[in-house]
This record gives sequence, structure tokens and C-alpha cells, in this order.
Amino acid sequence: MNWRRARCLAGLLALVVALSSGEARAAGLQGKVAGFKRAGAALRVSLDLSGAFPDRFRRVIDQGGTLYLRIETELWEPRSMWDRLVRPASVSVARLAHRVGGQSLVLVDSFGVATAYPAFPQTVSVWADLIPLDRIDDAKTYYVHATATIGTIAENEIAGMSGTLFGEGRQSSGLGALGKYVLQKVLRLADYLDSMSCEVRSEPTSGKQIKDAAARN
Repeated sequence: MNWRRARCLAGLLALVVALSSGEARAAGLQGKVAGFKRAGAALRVSLDLSGAFPDRFRRVIDQGGTLYLRIETELWEPRSMWDRLVRPASVSVARLAHRVGGQSLVLVDSFGVATAYPAFPQTVSVWADLIPLDRIDDAKTYYVHATATIGTIAENEIAGMSGTLFGEGRQSSGLGALGKYVLQKVLRLADYLDSMSCEVRSEPTSGKQIKDAAARN
């Protein structure tokens, strides 16, 4: 009798662990490749990201803070032995914050384009640099691999630096230095105070299909 009870308890525990793991995965940041577009000679990729606003990140936004979204994108050519990386990864950075005086959320991408959402949407879409369009061969097949990281950085350090730069009569040069400092902080993953990440991989697609999709956007 005891061994049957033990087996039942073990099975119940395994079920609880499995359900908890599934909930943890579902609650985390998730993404998918949503499309391509051409910007001059460059190819950009769109990612749809969901689960970006757990309670701790909502509190950051509600308190007037900013979330930073770092997207590292790569284009790979699948091969029988080793897949080939077409070009070193591109890194793009977007930021999310409340619209001043309102309850909507604004995402500003790396290209300065702002998109407004209702506060804390289930999914946000963001464009990121991928590769020069002329590096894609119509006859070959490719897939996108991307890593998205959303989180906070040391805003108090940035505020302190801002006071130093602007407190002694420095203006335009100070603004440029501050912008460069913020960008460097966001690009270094180690400088995130709190963050979560996900990896995204698209289905293999021909170069011609990618170019046709980019042309439609």
C-alpha cells in the first residue's frame, strides 16, 4: 500500500512540475519573424514579441521608467554539414515608455519611428536591421535567427551623468556624449539590471521569397 501511495505522490509531483514549467515558458518573452522590408540597400526584419510586460516591468513603466529592447539578428544559410552565417550579427535597440500625459505605451525603434499601443499590449512589433539586400541570392535558402532582450538599465547612472554634462554650461557636446553613453549601456547585455530574453528562428525561405516579401512592404 505504501509503495502505491508513493508512486501516486511521485506522479502528482511530476505533473505539478511539468505544469509549472509550462506556465513559466508561456509567461516568458516569446517571438516570431513577422516580415521583411527594404530600406534603401538594406533589408530589415520585423519581429512580433509577446509576454514582454511581466508585473515587474509594468511597474517600471508606471513609475516613469523606460524599458530597452535589444535585438540581435543574423541571416543563416542552411547546409548539410554546417550552416553558414551570411554576415556578422546586426544589433538594433528600441525603447518603450508611457506617452507623456497619457496611458498609451510608445515604442521607438532604432530608426526613430514611434508606434503607440494601448498600455501593456500582449504583442509588440519592432523592425530591426538584418543584412544588405545584395548579400541575398535568389536561388539560395535562408533563415533568420534573432535574440531579443528586454529590460532595464541603470537609469540613476544616466541621470547622474546628465547632471555632470549639463551642469557646467556644456550643451550640444554634452547631449551627444549622453546619447552615446546610453547607447553603449544598452548594447552591453551585462549592464541590464533586470532582463529577459528569447531566441527566434524563422522557417527556411528562398532568397527570392524574402526579396518579394520585402518589396511588398
